[in-house]
Amino acid sequence: MMLDAIADALQEKGAKGLMGQGRPALAIPSGENSENILWRDMNFGAWLAIAPGASHRPKRAPTTIFQDVLSHLTQISAGHHTSVGLVYVGSNEDRQAANQLIDNLQWNGPVLNLAGKLTLEQSAVVLSKAKILLSNDSGLTHIAEAVGVPVAVLFGPTIEAFGFAPWRRESRAHSARIGCRPCSRHGKKTCRFGDQLCFHSIDTRAVARHLAKTLGGGQ
Repeated sequence: MMLDAIADALQEKGAKGLMGQGRPALAIPSGENSENILWRDMNFGAWLAIAPGASHRPKRAPTTIFQDVLSHLTQISAGHHTSVGLVYVGSNEDRQAANQLIDNLQWNGPVLNLAGKLTLEQSAVVLSKAKILLSNDSGLTHIAEAVGVPVAVLFGPTIEAFGFAPWRRESRAHSARIGCRPCSRHGKKTCRFGDQLCFHSIDTRAVARHLAKTLGGGQ
């Protein structure tokens, strides 16, 4: 809505050549330093970035949801020769969730757990090397799109209509139509029913199909 309003205002003033340039974009540093050994492997093959965290705990999908998505993705992509690597990003607090996913999931491709090991700028570099990001409604979602990477976003207590939906053509917002959503504008309030049904009602197979299509390993 804000972009549309700005575009209309510029047209009223007779401005030309400015339409469509309001989307956020980040310049990615080259990463040519000793620290880039952390993500050196990402120069080879296709990578799926995963951000299991969010600023507020109620906005974090249970790790079982991520596990279901990745399990479905494995089944959908079976028989394809492309090996997809997993790279986990986020804060040090998210590292435990990443380790839990790694322990509970048998993944045939390479796996990097960089959660808690990167600065925000380094996270942007890593995201720019991925084919797509699987995440909650979080800041890393917007950073990924700003560096040109599509996202698959799991919306639980927050809703897309409040303005946090992804905007890239290949991106998708995944959520469930249940009456108790949204809990709050920014997802700070704890689930009043204690079951996080908003996340558990998401069609994880549909999320996996979206990832597979973007990764080139299924429809």
